[in-house]
Amino acid sequence: MSTGAVITAAGMVTALGDTAASTTAAVRARLTRFREWPSYPCLPADPPRPEEPFSVVAAYTDLPRALDLPVRLLALALQDLATSGDLARADLEDASFFLARPSPGPSAHHHELRDAFRERVADAAGVDAVTRGLLAPDGHAAMLLGLAHAARAVEADPGTPWIVAGADAQVDVGLLEALDRARRLKSRRNLDGFIPGEAAAALLVEHRRRAEARGATILAEIEGSGAAEEQSLIESGDPPSGEALAAALAAACAAGGPPAWVLCDLNGESYRAKEWGLARVRAPALLGGVRALWHPADGYGDVGAATGGCLAAACVRSFERGASPEARAALFAGSGGGTRAAVCLVSAAAKRA
Repeated sequence: MSTGAVITAAGMVTALGDTAASTTAAVRARLTRFREWPSYPCLPADPPRPEEPFSVVAAYTDLPRALDLPVRLLALALQDLATSGDLARADLEDASFFLARPSPGPSAHHHELRDAFRERVADAAGVDAVTRGLLAPDGHAAMLLGLAHAARAVEADPGTPWIVAGADAQVDVGLLEALDRARRLKSRRNLDGFIPGEAAAALLVEHRRRAEARGATILAEIEGSGAAEEQSLIESGDPPSGEALAAALAAACAAGGPPAWVLCDLNGESYRAKEWGLARVRAPALLGGVRALWHPADGYGDVGAATGGCLAAACVRSFERGASPEARAALFAGSGGGTRAAVCLVSAAAKRA
């Protein structure tokens, strides 16, 4: 069943590229760009005996500049969206926005940024409509939930397009210290962890009739979506069940059947890898035929709230270039609070065929 919702433009900025096109090319080539940040000097290693005080891996010396990064990144992603989609400023002003904010952090500066995120992005991008945007729940699943919301919204009101946008930079010193104390950051002393990253993504979702009427290039159709809640959270120490992830993917793929290509938020943490494995065990008919599994965090790190948007941008750009392993893809991401979200995208060429 067609939802009628299509994606007609995508913008993205990551450590691998300053546009969706360049980042996606780097992801397909399996490039990585991890390096030490000059303003993040490493501290001495932990003492040899566990009863001695714990020391964090590193500390920032340039915190204010780092915390402003999500705003600047999202302004650049919106610029890439406008350029690649041949959109004027008026087109952005006419759209409704769904925004994913940076991940929560303990510092006062970080909370100020989150509270004023819409206004800060609107000023940086010069788009007043951003200030009226809906705010997504936190976490990896945020922008996939945004795509699902936008698909439903354009079905109800085909004349209004939606821009699903988000940014994150996990460089808050308090957040990094908390993640490090929880043994979630990857380092030489902890291989079961992730590398923090920063990124922004933006996608234009509109009804197919509107897109065709204005002569837009359709990159992909949103075929379906799903969401569910995992009860065993990543910070609880309990293993995941895989039930929620399997349920979200089943709902997203209900219309078109089992996917052969999956893009996901696996980031190096064993919890996420176990959950994916358990989901495949629980739903072998649905997930047993996956031939291509992409986890771009290998190249640009864990990008928090921007995760779902980056997955979608990489997917639709691969469709556009004719470089995707399949003409249909399932995307999934899981937030720390338990939400699991999935979206199924189909290339425009496949729909025409």
